Amino acid sequence: MPSLILAAYGLLLLTAGYALLCLLLGRDRRHPAEILGLSGMLGSAAVPLLLFWLSLSGLKPSRTILLSIFFISLISLIPLKHFRGLVAPQWNGLQLTKTDWLLLPSVGIIVWSLFTVTHLALKYPLIEWDAVSTWGLKAKIFTDAPLSNLSDYFHDFSLSFSHLDYPLMVPFLTAGAYAALGNIDDTLGKIGVLFLFWSFAFFVYAALRSLLPRVFAMVLAAIVLSAPMVLRWAGQGTADMPLAIFYAGSVYYLTHWIIGGLASDAWLAGFFSVACVFTKNEGLALAVINLFAAAAFAWKNLPRSRYLRELGCTTAGAILCLLPWIIFRHSLPHIDENYPGHLNFATLLANDDRLPGLVKAFYNWMFFDPDGNYLWHLAVGTLVLGWFTRPSGAAYVLLFLLLAQLAAYLLAYVISPAPLGELVFVTLKRLLLHALPAAVFIVAFNLAKILPEATGNETPQPNL
Repeated sequence: MPSLILAAYGLLLLTAGYALLCLLLGRDRRHPAEILGLSGMLGSAAVPLLLFWLSLSGLKPSRTILLSIFFISLISLIPLKHFRGLVAPQWNGLQLTKTDWLLLPSVGIIVWSLFTVTHLALKYPLIEWDAVSTWGLKAKIFTDAPLSNLSDYFHDFSLSFSHLDYPLMVPFLTAGAYAALGNIDDTLGKIGVLFLFWSFAFFVYAALRSLLPRVFAMVLAAIVLSAPMVLRWAGQGTADMPLAIFYAGSVYYLTHWIIGGLASDAWLAGFFSVACVFTKNEGLALAVINLFAAAAFAWKNLPRSRYLRELGCTTAGAILCLLPWIIFRHSLPHIDENYPGHLNFATLLANDDRLPGLVKAFYNWMFFDPDGNYLWHLAVGTLVLGWFTRPSGAAYVLLFLLLAQLAAYLLAYVISPAPLGELVFVTLKRLLLHALPAAVFIVAFNLAKILPEATGNETPQPNL
């Protein structure tokens, strides 16, 4: 019975995500894996966001609310079909070829990776300290009472270990699973995070397939999904893998829009940026970097009127979606990790001696730690090849996004009041997990440019 209930929760996330996908894309045709992956990722962000808004209004997550979201999403497809159209699968290009037997090792690695993450997640309850004290604790509290009744919790400094002002995406995704089950179960409650990871597997293959031949796309997808840091964090109930997944969506569609893509690419990038902000504090820095990249690069490739309209509408929509969270968070005590409060010239001067050691730590953990799974080496290698062949416009955008992200994380370490030793050891691998999507798409966009005659594009692509 619990397995059926959890399957129904996954169906709810998928249905809500597909309705949102149709709203954003309209009558479009996409690779079936992209539709499935995007629907799951969008639903895994939209449903927690809705539960947060409802909790602010005094309604805690319940089966009644979940069923209401499901039926409203389902019924909304009727007017969407009439006014916007429904996103449909594009089947051409899916025929089997004589070389498809080369896919078998990669498919086997992907299946093994999904099984490994799922097995570890469902074998143990919450065991990570962050999962227990921050994300899991909040999920239990939000299942029991709405946010409107929790002033005592958020202003109890004895509970500061739970990071009272952290974003709430993962707690509400988990609270939704608890509400579907009808009880709190630390093991089964991770099904929302697992569903997001499964959706990511479809998305990352589809995104890579839009750029590369099928075999290349499957190999790179297998490398991504089997990376040790991914296997380590994907099923633990923490927010690091969800942030990396949402950031992957934002990076992919933002890059497509900047190099001449559709307005829907900007809207998808904007929504996934919203999801990043609502998932972890680092997501705010990533969203700001995305906005700066959009403003700085897109004007060269888009007509000025379209550039201003789509950038303005996307930014305004993102702020509107985040406004309830911004207002709510402003009312909370900020007792830890107040990095903006430490960002001043005096702190930078006092801590500048940290910089050489931090740069060395980043370098060693990116290129010599086995958890990187050679993705950083591939990124650098394809960048060099691209530079000596035909530089890719997408590569410039992605390189900027990656370097800006690493610089922001480096700056956070420099100004942090905490001793660096334990802080770097505990957090650096997670931060590099967040940066993984930019590295992966650097590889994909550069390979697509280096070998244009071998691309696996099934739909027209903007100029790379």
